[in-house]
Amino acid sequence: MKTLIIGSYGNSNVGEEAVLMAILKRFQNLSDVTVTSVKPFKTEALHGVKSLTLADTEISGYDKVIVGGCGLFYGDCSRFSSRILEAYNLGIPVQVLNVDMGPVANSCFREVREALRVANEVSFRASFAQVILEKGMGIKRDIKIEEDISCTLNVPSCEESLKEIYGKGPYLGLSLKNIKIYYPNLIREIKKYLLQGYTIVPILNAWSDWPERQDVIGFHRLEVLMKSRWNKWCSPILSPLATMGIIREMDLIIAHTVHTTLWGKHFGKKVISIVPQNYFHQLAFKDLGASEFIFSTPPGYVEYNQQCVKYHGIKWKEIMEVKK
Repeated sequence: MKTLIIGSYGNSNVGEEAVLMAILKRFQNLSDVTVTSVKPFKTEALHGVKSLTLADTEISGYDKVIVGGCGLFYGDCSRFSSRILEAYNLGIPVQVLNVDMGPVANSCFREVREALRVANEVSFRASFAQVILEKGMGIKRDIKIEEDISCTLNVPSCEESLKEIYGKGPYLGLSLKNIKIYYPNLIREIKKYLLQGYTIVPILNAWSDWPERQDVIGFHRLEVLMKSRWNKWCSPILSPLATMGIIREMDLIIAHTVHTTLWGKHFGKKVISIVPQNYFHQLAFKDLGASEFIFSTPPGYVEYNQQCVKYHGIKWKEIMEVKK
């Protein structure tokens, strides 16, 4: 069976690469698999699988399509919904596997709604996606909520590597994106834990090969040591398994990234998530595993704080109150 796996791979995001590893593991009995990627050469090198850009892919040549992993249905996501509808019109089975979704751009809202309605199977990794599907899109169908598929991977121990670089804990894992507006709030929070004797450990999750990320405390030593022990991972980012192993050893985590949050939850850690001041993001990260929040924006920063507050009649504040 010729199978096509569509996703946002090859873009130097550790979480997405972990998702792809887990999908390939789940479907390892399939003999002819192709994966769409932003950088096919990287995906072929890292995962040992055939890869094409989505634009170069002919859906008609496949027997099954899997649209897999991560927050694919958010904003302008027509590149994914259009391929689902194309496969459906050709009579090719489509499985939407273990995805997240957020408010979809008006330009592709109807297309995404139809794609998620006609897909043969749909599963999400957090219940807030189901709220959008039912209350925002009016879709009533059987769906499955399951833990992120990457949590099925066998994770190595990184305990000795961390002790070698940082000494004994307690460890504060810090996972950031390159957004500067939250740093005043973040600095105050980190100072509190430094005064309690925590050691900061960088969690190199999303976009960690950007130059702006290279000066995070301990980055170079951690990168060199982990690459020497996981040298088959030929990439400027750490192996997903090594990243997950680091998260498993943390005593506390502060995260602005989805996969650090959900991996922290998976390993039973306290996770403080950095979110804008709106109910949608608080609900989303609470479902993903956050115990507490740091607001990334001041109350007066209305433009960003109001994103996702009103979306096709969904009352996020009421849903958040019920969750509490």
